[in-house]
Amino acid sequence: MPDALPSLTAPIALARWENEGGAHEVIDVALPGPVLDLAERLGVETQTSAHRVMLTQSGDMRLGKGTRRSRFHARQTIEIGNTGFEWRAAFAPFGAISVTDAYRENEGSLDVRLFGRVRLARMSGPAFAKGEIMRYLAEIAWAPDAILLNRSLVW
Repeated sequence: MPDALPSLTAPIALARWENEGGAHEVIDVALPGPVLDLAERLGVETQTSAHRVMLTQSGDMRLGKGTRRSRFHARQTIEIGNTGFEWRAAFAPFGAISVTDAYRENEGSLDVRLFGRVRLARMSGPAFAKGEIMRYLAEIAWAPDAILLNRSLVW
């Protein structure tokens, strides 16, 4: 079996990933042409061994309807081999409000805390998980290797 993936313009792409023991597996994955085009435009790495993408973010957003904008700094991890992410943000002033938004092991959750201790809000459940999966798909452009390597995505 080849070590590298062929050109993404082929009708069949080969996906490679490491299993728990470190062994490489190569399988045929039939991907629609538009999906291959998207992966190529986003700069997919055909010889990656990465398991996740880590991002840092800063900006401002409203924490509720009618509230003022609050500055935040965040770190986000997006999984490549499976559907999952975690976004951890600290909001001004002084990072007093922390938010963890995540999708792991088929469960979505949002946790908002004051000074990391007092829970202000918590969201979870099947409807919330669906929204988190949609967020993962919307942000897949930041982790384009997942287009080829995430076994749970069916195109």
